[in-house]
Amino acid sequence: MQLTKESVQSALQSPLPGLPAQLLMAPLPEGESGRTIPAPPPGVRKSAVLLLLSNNDESGLTELTLTLRSSRLLSHSGQLSLPGGRIERDETIEMAALRETREEIGISEESPHVLGELTSLHVPHSGNLIFPVVGWIDALPPLHLEPFEVSEAFQVPLSYLYEPGRKYVEEWNLRGQTYHVPYWKVHHSVPLWGATAMILSEFMALTQRITDHQGLSDSTA
Repeated sequence: MQLTKESVQSALQSPLPGLPAQLLMAPLPEGESGRTIPAPPPGVRKSAVLLLLSNNDESGLTELTLTLRSSRLLSHSGQLSLPGGRIERDETIEMAALRETREEIGISEESPHVLGELTSLHVPHSGNLIFPVVGWIDALPPLHLEPFEVSEAFQVPLSYLYEPGRKYVEEWNLRGQTYHVPYWKVHHSVPLWGATAMILSEFMALTQRITDHQGLSDSTA
C-alpha cells in the first residue's frame, strides 16, 4: 500500500470512522456481546500521540513508526505504542504530540507535516484521554531513542495491518478477568493491542476509503 500526503490529509477532512472502528480492536470481556467505552470524566488526564507516516524509498510502501515502551515505565511498560505523552497545560494537542516524538525518538518538531487528527480515545484503565495526531515525513532520519522511555523503534508497512494472517484473537487474563483480545503480529515477540491497536483500527478504516476511491478511479479511467 502506498499513500500520499495529500490523500491522507484529504481523508482526515471527511467525517471520521470514529468509535465503531476503534472498537473493532478493543478487548472484549468474556460473556459480553459488545464492546463499550464510558465517557471520560471531568478532569481526565489528556495525552497526544503521533501516527508518523513515511514512504519507504526501496519498497515504495507507506510505513508507520511504532515504539516499544521501556520496561522501566510505570504505565503500559513493554507494550507497542505510538510516540506520545501527556499534554502540558500550555500546549495544544499538536504541540504535545510533536514534542513527545522529539523526546522519545529524536525527530525535531519541524520535520513532520501535520495532516490532521483522528477521534480521541478514552482509556478507562489508565484514566487517560488520548488524542491521535497524524503526521507525514518525506524522509525519515535516523532515530535517536530516549532509553528510559523507549526500548525500540521500527517501521511497519500499513499493508501488514490488512493481512489476515497478522490479526489474531486470544483469551487473556487482564486484571483478574478473562478477555477476548484482538491484536496484530507486527513484532517478533510483542503483540500490538489495546489503545494503540484501537487508534490504528480507525486509521485503517480511513485509509481503506482512500484505496477504495483509488480503485474506483482506476476502474472508471
